[in-house]
Amino acid sequence: MAAESSKTAAKAATPATSRAWEGLTPSLSEWILDAVSTMGFSRMTPVQASTIPLFMGHKDVVVEAVTGSGKTLAFLIPLVERLLRLDEPVKKHHIAAIIVSPTRELATQIHAVLLSLLAFHGPSAAALRPPDEDVD
Repeated sequence: MAAESSKTAAKAATPATSRAWEGLTPSLSEWILDAVSTMGFSRMTPVQASTIPLFMGHKDVVVEAVTGSGKTLAFLIPLVERLLRLDEPVKKHHIAAIIVSPTRELATQIHAVLLSLLAFHGPSAAALRPPDEDVD
């Protein structure tokens, strides 16, 4: 029953004919729109169009899809958006999100996609850069 209502909500949130990133509700940050465009994703995949609105609406989502269907960005984009929209920043040494992966290889791939995405966010990109060691 709950799965059926999630499917209905996903269809209502993003019609199958409209998979434009700019058409999502709630809307994504400009830097994320720039990031996905620069990364070569002009339109959302069906998985992304169906799940991102649910994730952004604080819904629990279970997704099963083939490799290459866009699942990683489908959960990373809402995760990053929600963390950056928090009323208060996450305190040092507090956990804001946990991503569980069944294999080390997949965890490495998810990490690489996350770093690629965060490279487009100024403050995050600055925090990800290694410190200069040539400081005299």
